[in-house]
Amino acid sequence: MLCSGFRHALAIASALFAAACSARPTQISSSRTGAFEAALAAAPGTGATAFFLGWSFHGAGDDRQAISAWRRAAYVDPTIVPAHLALADIYIELSQPALAIQALRAGLTALPESPELRDRLSRLERR
Repeated sequence: MLCSGFRHALAIASALFAAACSARPTQISSSRTGAFEAALAAAPGTGATAFFLGWSFHGAGDDRQAISAWRRAAYVDPTIVPAHLALADIYIELSQPALAIQALRAGLTALPESPELRDRLSRLERR
């Protein structure tokens, strides 16, 4: 059962993420990122909010902050498969395949049967 603080933070983050997804990347403003940060401050243990914050940073062109947010999401809730995948993707974009593999292996530690993580790791290791 979700606590009310988590449900509230998740609802805020979900609404903000939906708004961010409907905008062009150049339209993602610092106010949206600030709103995600506020939601995360209200419920710091919510991996989903940290994950959405990462996409907000990435959309705004701040990949360093996006990585930090996605790492936090993966740490807070290692079962968020998309956080591990987002980390792997950004590390590949930054020409850091070893870090991408590390992110995927961390996800597989929490979810060893995840087909998404296993597939992505397999494809990276074949490169």
